[in-house]
Amino acid sequence: MDGQPPTRQDREDWRLVYKEFRRWAALHGRFTLDGCADVQGRNSFVRQNFCSLKRSFLKARLSGQNVWLNPPFSQAGLFLRHLLAEHHRDASVAATVILPAWKTAPWWPLTAQMELVHVYPAGTWLFTAPGLRRRRSVGPTRWETCVFRLQAQQETRQVRQETRQAQPPWFHANRFSALAEDMEWDAG
Repeated sequence: MDGQPPTRQDREDWRLVYKEFRRWAALHGRFTLDGCADVQGRNSFVRQNFCSLKRSFLKARLSGQNVWLNPPFSQAGLFLRHLLAEHHRDASVAATVILPAWKTAPWWPLTAQMELVHVYPAGTWLFTAPGLRRRRSVGPTRWETCVFRLQAQQETRQVRQETRQAQPPWFHANRFSALAEDMEWDAG
């Protein structure tokens, strides 16, 4: 962390590779807050608005924010509980959250309140850490890594409407009869 030389063992300052961050920003819109950065914001993807040890995410009001959240994995439960509490307080809060697929972790059940949008397989070169002059790859992950989306209320309505518009009008009315016909045809 700050003031200490970077080491390979520093697991709390891992940042998603920039290419993948751009992918999620293109899908989920411009992020307005980076929930976890160093005090100077050197590892922040949202340079103008980030949380750090000096400006704690765990105390931040998130109304109207589209949060990028790659929390320290050792504190994931604290960050998730605060994010979800803020979303319940104000449904305009949206977030994209990067977490390891640690399904036995005490915080894992909290992820059920978000949409799982992607899983990177174990072995993906996904994170960087501080190096002497610039960030460096930490190598392939040893676990699957998940991308979750917490939709803002308005965003949820818009996604449903876009999905409905993208499907032909006959889709909803006939999907069960078409399924039944397929089953009969396969059986015959």
